[in-house]
Amino acid sequence: MSQAGKPPPVGDIPTNTLRDLLAPIVVPSASPRATFTNWGLSFTCKPLVIFEPRSEYECELVLELARRDGQRV
Repeated sequence: MSQAGKPPPVGDIPTNTLRDLLAPIVVPSASPRATFTNWGLSFTCKPLVIFEPRSEYECELVLELARRDGQRV
């Protein structure tokens, strides 16, 4: 944690640490929740990874990792 108990800015977090911070919110690939199906049931896919963020900060971490990895969210 940085000053005053605030987490560090996401841009300052090393990539390996970023992955470690996100590990608890990754849906395991074997889980039925790891498959996406649209509402019309006409499209199904298995994304590379699914995150279930619990806070705005975790959303920032997901977006930062995607940016670094050149992935879409």
